[in-house]
Amino acid sequence: MFLMFLFVLFISSYIPVVKTFNLDIISPGLRIGPPKSLFGFSVVSSSNKQQWAYVGAPRALLTRQRSSTVSSNSSETIPNGRVFGNIFECPNGTDECRPILIEKELSEAMPSFHNVLDDAWLGSSLIATSDDSLVTCGYRLMRNISIDRYDTRGACFKVSSDHHDVSYYDFCEQSFETELLHEGSALCQSGLSLAYIPSGGRSDIIAFGEPGAFQWSGRIEADYSDTLLRQLYTYKSASSTPLPYSYLGYSVLIIKSKSQDINDRSYIFIASAPRASNGRGEIRFYTKRFVSTNNFGYDTLQTIFQINNSNHSIPYVLTGEQLGSYFGYSMTAGDLNGDGYTDLVISAPFYYSKRPSYGGAVYIYYGLNGKFSNDRRQILFEPPIHSRFGFSVACIHDLNKDGIDDLAISAPGEKDDVHTGSVYIYLGSRTNELTKHAQKIVPSQLLMNSKQTTIINDFGFSLATQSPFKHSTIPTSSSSSIVSSNSTIIIDYPSLIIGIPKADMIVHLRSHPLVNVNVRIENKKELQAIRYSAENRRCKTIDGTPVVCFDVRLCFDSNDKLAQSLIIIYTLTADALSTIRRILSTVNHLPTITNKQVLNTCENQTFITKNGNDDYFTPIHFSLVYNVSQDRNDLRGKQFILEGNIPMINATEEERTKKFQANFYKGCGNDDKCITDLQLTAEFVNGQKTLNLSVLGIDSEIRIRLNLSNVPSEPNRRKADPAFGTKIDIYFPTFVQFSQAIMDDTTYSFQSIHRNHVRCKMTDLFNKPFPPGKYAITELVFTLSNVSLSNILHFEFNSTTLTDETNLDNNNVTLIAKVLLKTDLSLTAEHRPEQVLVSGDGTLGLSSIKNLDQFGMEVTHIYTIINNGPNSVRSHNVTIFWPYETLDNESENGKILLYLIEEPIVEISSTLTSTGTKIDGHCERLPIWRDHIHILDLLNHTSSINRHRRDEQNVDSAIDSKTSLIVTITSPISPPMDRSLNLTCDPTYRNVRCYPIYCHIKSLSAQNYYYIKLRARLWNSTLIENYFDTYDRVNIQSFASIHINDLLIFQTSTDNDNATATTPAEFANRSDKIIVPRLPLWVPLVGAMAGLILLVFIVIVCCL
Repeated sequence: MFLMFLFVLFISSYIPVVKTFNLDIISPGLRIGPPKSLFGFSVVSSSNKQQWAYVGAPRALLTRQRSSTVSSNSSETIPNGRVFGNIFECPNGTDECRPILIEKELSEAMPSFHNVLDDAWLGSSLIATSDDSLVTCGYRLMRNISIDRYDTRGACFKVSSDHHDVSYYDFCEQSFETELLHEGSALCQSGLSLAYIPSGGRSDIIAFGEPGAFQWSGRIEADYSDTLLRQLYTYKSASSTPLPYSYLGYSVLIIKSKSQDINDRSYIFIASAPRASNGRGEIRFYTKRFVSTNNFGYDTLQTIFQINNSNHSIPYVLTGEQLGSYFGYSMTAGDLNGDGYTDLVISAPFYYSKRPSYGGAVYIYYGLNGKFSNDRRQILFEPPIHSRFGFSVACIHDLNKDGIDDLAISAPGEKDDVHTGSVYIYLGSRTNELTKHAQKIVPSQLLMNSKQTTIINDFGFSLATQSPFKHSTIPTSSSSSIVSSNSTIIIDYPSLIIGIPKADMIVHLRSHPLVNVNVRIENKKELQAIRYSAENRRCKTIDGTPVVCFDVRLCFDSNDKLAQSLIIIYTLTADALSTIRRILSTVNHLPTITNKQVLNTCENQTFITKNGNDDYFTPIHFSLVYNVSQDRNDLRGKQFILEGNIPMINATEEERTKKFQANFYKGCGNDDKCITDLQLTAEFVNGQKTLNLSVLGIDSEIRIRLNLSNVPSEPNRRKADPAFGTKIDIYFPTFVQFSQAIMDDTTYSFQSIHRNHVRCKMTDLFNKPFPPGKYAITELVFTLSNVSLSNILHFEFNSTTLTDETNLDNNNVTLIAKVLLKTDLSLTAEHRPEQVLVSGDGTLGLSSIKNLDQFGMEVTHIYTIINNGPNSVRSHNVTIFWPYETLDNESENGKILLYLIEEPIVEISSTLTSTGTKIDGHCERLPIWRDHIHILDLLNHTSSINRHRRDEQNVDSAIDSKTSLIVTITSPISPPMDRSLNLTCDPTYRNVRCYPIYCHIKSLSAQNYYYIKLRARLWNSTLIENYFDTYDRVNIQSFASIHINDLLIFQTSTDNDNATATTPAEFANRSDKIIVPRLPLWVPLVGAMAGLILLVFIVIVCCL
């Protein structure tokens, strides 16, 4: 069974699906010319020989002579001539193309041929007249006029239908013009463009473009050859030519006039000047006029004039729109709207548009009474920039047999895989507007079908069409695509020739007979109510799972006799508009199947629903593309009109695409229109509600209750219909994890869509819709992982259904929660050393201090901050109040207590176990306190010390223990007393002057800690002076507190957020002895000496 499936899959993928309209790309006619000859630069079709083509190759070699081994009628030639350019004929039924031009015949027809240089590009323009005579030109033909003078007048040759008679054109030979050099006709580049039109008799009218004449103003000339001698008459172009460098004659065209202002048998000559009008381009119109002066008359081409709004006669001109677009690069004419008037097609292949992206434009002027105007104009844009859309244009005679001409437009610059180039086919319309192209031909299609591997560039460089032919074949009955005459089928189908000069190749595409085919879906009614219940799951998938299945019965009908026994190939795609396909074919288990079916028969195609499909509401859109099979095995034994003319369906690719739909049974009333109203509510199960914000506290688990109902929101409304494909999408923060869902209906399921997105499918195992009147309650459980980035959680809940809803406002709910993280910072304090003694027998003034040891003992306060967890703290502050001075109400400054000898240190404790994490923090004091640490630097500069009051007090009362007397005072015996004093910075009991120290800590992880160390000196003098007589011990206390800046943090305890570090200062040498200072020995000696000096002074004064 599995091998059969693979075989069918292989066959289905191998069968090609034809995407053409009426030009055959399955069996293209490829012709290849000489390498590097630019074979295909110009192409034309034969007027009398079916499927014959003539091709210009401007870089090909001329042949020196015809072969002597063949008859005179043979076209066999011997090459090895000059690199001059040549033209080739490509007969029907063969892949070979034969050169036509012989060097000897050209030299006999053209005077001074020996003075012509190589590389004339003969064959760059080419036409075939009604009698299959050929006219070709080499606009780059250069002649050596004198030793140092050359001209580039170009030259044209006319070759008879049997290729033996060659005539020479040169409209630029007049000596009075050539003497003007580039301002005359010496560089006229005759024959850059050619055009002809049958005149109804034995002669044709030919137009020549000469864009280089008269300093590249340009001109056109015409040839009427209406005698058996084919005598040539030359007609100069008329006045009112454009300005220099306009390139008039870059493209030429001849149409027959039906204007009331011009004789009905006259012809209009149309010439483009793509650089006129300041680079926008012009189209000018001319007609043949007889001019008579001084009893002498001659025919000439004169400009057609029109009367403007000011009643002035001005040249009849069409003007382009965009600078540099080369408006008029190529032109063609035909009846594209079926009104009997000739319509004009003008291209601007270098038109540029970035937004939207267009590379080229084609203007269609619908003719009316021989006039063309912008009021009856259509502009075609199609491929993107750099495509050169409109590089070549050609009218095709009625491809689809609707009596209206059609249009081919090339875009040789458009990308096609590794190739470049495309050709667009537009069908004419009576609405005066060509719609989207009916067919697009690209080289990759042709090479795939012809098994070629050549890389093709500039596909569509040149185009030519062949008018219909009539051929008698086997007798048969008439059909809609043929003309019946005496039981003989007459065929008239045009063809298209595409030139590819960069590949030296041409492609000949033939059109086909047409048949009308009607497509029916026979069981269309049954497809509108497909049951999807369990009992209808009669088909199975590959793994054996029962699924819903249904049949599509296709019928292809045709009444055309030619269509009998034709094989139709079609591609049927199910669920064509869905991005996720729900429907599969039982043949290959894919949404798309390609199959063949005999015309005028009906067959079933069975489809199944994909396993896991939950959408039974959206219609199933089918797309059917069909055509006649081009497989030779399917055509074997068929008697078709001509070999290769396989009938095709008379419809464009768009028309051959049939779209229809199937629907599942909904059970939504008689009108089968489902209308419902889902209502969704959501709330936190845990947490406190504060306005629109829920505070979830310190729990690590979040619970949310959802309530979904399918009931009418309006009491007077009818009962709600089933809600198909109902689901609830739940979006939550990335740091929240979905844990589980507790549902009252266990048939519903949850699906993880993304990291922060889950979906609840409110359908059962058989994907039945959410029924009317249903209430569903679901409790969602989430867990928190890391909420350090934000303390606000957003939860969004969206309920959707495929059924139409009357009110969408109650389908969406947003919950916002504030989460507080649990943690605990603790603050402890310690001091060092454990015992502090205030020593010394007396006080010492500041001016007498020479080192730190004279201050007093060194003390240290240590504050340890520990994060007990469980969460990190991003930022917090520690504020320490330091006891600096005594508090004296009578003076601004007190006496120093503890004096810092260095800045506070923040670091990890070396005595405790820690993770080693570096602490990012620092401490700082206010600027008014910064000079106190560096006071020792000022001890040698007493003039800069501003504490005069203390200096006077301490210096005068200085005590020397070696010169003091001890006086013992006996006091009555009394019981011991607790004589201690607390000097604290605790804000509650503060009794000293404290200055703050601010410590800023950025981050502290859980279970990490650090400490703040403060080193100071005890100021002995202050304690002895102020407290020695009254207290035995003075407790000097600093105070610290913690403040957490992180709004996420919820402290479980604040009792340990404050701490006090105490330095217990006890007085040493405590007794009842009073030390009375002795006078130093030098004091009485100095006094005695002063007395003696005074006595001597008095004696001397008295004696005198």
